[in-house]
Amino acid sequence: MDIIGGGKIHVYPPEDEYPHKPGPEWNWQESFVLHFWDAQQGLGGYFRIGHEPNYNGGTLAFWSYIVSPDGVFRRCEDLPLGANDFSKTGLSGGNGALKYEFDGKQIKWTVNEPGVKAELFIEDFHPAVDGNRKEGKLSDFSAQHVEVALGVTGTITTQGNTYKVNAMGIRDHGWGVRQWDTMLSHRWNVGVFDREHSFCAVTMLTRTDVLAKIGWVVRGDKVLYASEVDIAAVIECDGTTNRGGTLRMNLVTGEIFEAKYEHFMPSIVSTIHGLVCVDSFSKVTWGNRVGVGCFETSANIQRGTHIPQIYEKGTFYTNGWFPARA
Repeated sequence: MDIIGGGKIHVYPPEDEYPHKPGPEWNWQESFVLHFWDAQQGLGGYFRIGHEPNYNGGTLAFWSYIVSPDGVFRRCEDLPLGANDFSKTGLSGGNGALKYEFDGKQIKWTVNEPGVKAELFIEDFHPAVDGNRKEGKLSDFSAQHVEVALGVTGTITTQGNTYKVNAMGIRDHGWGVRQWDTMLSHRWNVGVFDREHSFCAVTMLTRTDVLAKIGWVVRGDKVLYASEVDIAAVIECDGTTNRGGTLRMNLVTGEIFEAKYEHFMPSIVSTIHGLVCVDSFSKVTWGNRVGVGCFETSANIQRGTHIPQIYEKGTFYTNGWFPARA
C-alpha cells in the first residue's frame, strides 16, 4: 500500500496470520485482538488472546467480552499456558473457551462459554499494514504489529437467542518483545466507516518520560499518515473509565481528520501486568460519515501499585453475565 506523499507502508503476507515461533526473551509475546460492533442490532465483542510462553512458566492473557440485546458477558483472566492452547493454525485459551484460527485464507474466532456461544468469520477490508513501520523501519511502539479494518459475519448466541452478525471492526496482531512496565498511559483510537475508510491512532507515555504519537487514515489502497495527533478523552469521575472523546489528526495531505466518539454503553475494564485498560464501544463520526470504533485508554501513573475496585456506575469490571436492563 502506498503512502500519500511518497513511500511504502510495511505490509505483512498472509503467512504472518499464523502463530509465530516464540523468541527466547522472557517478555516475548504473541497476541490476537478483535473488536467489532453491529450497530443495527446492538451486538458486538472484544477479544484478546495473548500468549507469553517464557513468563512465569508460560501464561496467557484471556479477554472475552460479548454484548448482545440480552446483556453483557465479561471474562478477563491470566491463565496458565496449556499444551493445547497453541497449534500451527491458531491460539486458544480457557480449554477452548476462546479460540483464534487461520486456515490460510480466512480468520475465525469462536467463543464457547456456558450460555454464550459465537462463531465469527473475518473479512479484511485492506492488507495487513503495520502503521508503526514506515519505509521498513521499526518504531519504538512495539515489535511486529498489525492493524486491519474488517467486516464480521457469523452468529452469536446468548441466553438461548441466536443472532446473525453483520458488523464492522478492527483487528490487531502483535508478536515479539512487549514491555508492559514501560507504559504509564496510552490511547488506542480505531474506527471503520466502510470498506474504503478507516483509521488508527496511538499515543503512549513511557516511564522514560517520552510521549509518543502516531496515526494514519486508510483510504482505499492509500495510507495517509498524520503529522500531528491529538486525543482528548472524556474521563469519568472515577478517574479511570471513559465515555469516548475526540481524535484530531493533521494529515500529510494537509487535510484535518477529526473523529468524535460517543460510547454505546459503559466501559469494559481489563487488567494485565498491573495495567488497567479501558475500552468503550463507540459510534464514530467524521464529518458526514458514521461508523463504529473503540476508544481505549489507560492511566498507569502509579506503575501498577494499585488496581482500582470502584468504577463509575454500570462499568463492567468483574467476570460473569450481566442481563440487559428493562
